[in-house]
Amino acid sequence: MLRAARFMIIAVILLGIAWWISTFPGSVTAHSGDYTVTASTPVALLILAAIALLLTILFRIIGGIRRAPGGVSAWQGGRRKNLGEIATNRGLTALAAGDAKGAEAEASRARKLLGETPLVLLLTAEAARLNGRHDQADAAFKKLTTHKDMAFLGHRGLGQHAASTGDHEAARTHALAAEDAYPGSSWARAERLAAALKQQDWRTALGLTQAPAEVAAIAAAAANATQDRSSALRFARQAIKADPSLVPATVAYARSLTLASKARAAKKALLN
Repeated sequence: MLRAARFMIIAVILLGIAWWISTFPGSVTAHSGDYTVTASTPVALLILAAIALLLTILFRIIGGIRRAPGGVSAWQGGRRKNLGEIATNRGLTALAAGDAKGAEAEASRARKLLGETPLVLLLTAEAARLNGRHDQADAAFKKLTTHKDMAFLGHRGLGQHAASTGDHEAARTHALAAEDAYPGSSWARAERLAAALKQQDWRTALGLTQAPAEVAAIAAAAANATQDRSSALRFARQAIKADPSLVPATVAYARSLTLASKARAAKKALLN
């Protein structure tokens, strides 16, 4: 109804304008060399309007032709982006399914279509790792660390590989960097703790946990491993204080007391 009403209004306006123009008196004469053209004023105005309309259409066509390459390029870019996103989604699905070859193929396709975007780098790294190509995985994870929003995932991947190869110092370094990129990360804390324990860096390990059971276990291990008697006794006391019911903590405390020539105190600790 609205369209019909709008059409009727426009038609009435145009008819009114046409009738108004038709009432104009006089004529228009144009000379060009030996040719002379004479037309009534309404006809001349209609011819001018037609010429203006044709020029407008012509300019629009020329503008469309000039913009065509950009439009085609934008269309192609949109198509590549869409295909790249499809390849990325398929690659992530292949990773979850454990399809190493499929994940690698889709990662390669996504990289060709989208370039090395953060998500494509992550897919490339994980696909390479799934295929056992750890050098390629590390290279992709390293590039990922340069992207602020994805740096945590890059350091996490590098840290996991370092830990699996026994490079505990590198694992600790990447865990620290991951924690800087994403403060409060439980994974980074756990990795730093694991690296500290493997390096027997007891003080660092104890500073990374507040759970009584963990503190007691770590302090007991530190007391047994430390050669310095006073330090061993200090660790043992920390263990027994954190969890008096933990048997290894009690044994470590008694042992440290014995080494410190406190046999009676050691016996009392065991009996209690």
